[in-house]
Amino acid sequence: MFDPFESPYRSAAPVPVITPRRFDDRVDGQGAGPASSTTAGEPSATLPDATQPFVLRDQLAKIERNLIETALEVNRHHQRRTAKHLGLSYHQFRNLLKKYELLPTPE
Repeated sequence: MFDPFESPYRSAAPVPVITPRRFDDRVDGQGAGPASSTTAGEPSATLPDATQPFVLRDQLAKIERNLIETALEVNRHHQRRTAKHLGLSYHQFRNLLKKYELLPTPE
């Protein structure tokens, strides 16, 4: 019988199965839980209860703002390095700073 997926180039070794990690799982396997406190240096992101109605855009905005603030702190508020850290262009990053009103105000 002809198998269309049979390939002479396929290795005989089994393909490892990668299980996706949940948002609140840490590398050490100790899940922090969505509502628990985190240690210093880790962003505190709380997820809403998905069984109750919520506005997705608002929750994504909170998470995005939290990530931007944390990246700014890590990069000592150097905007170009922070943009690179987040995989954004400088102009994309500046637009996000304006969107979330995170630009420093002149005194």
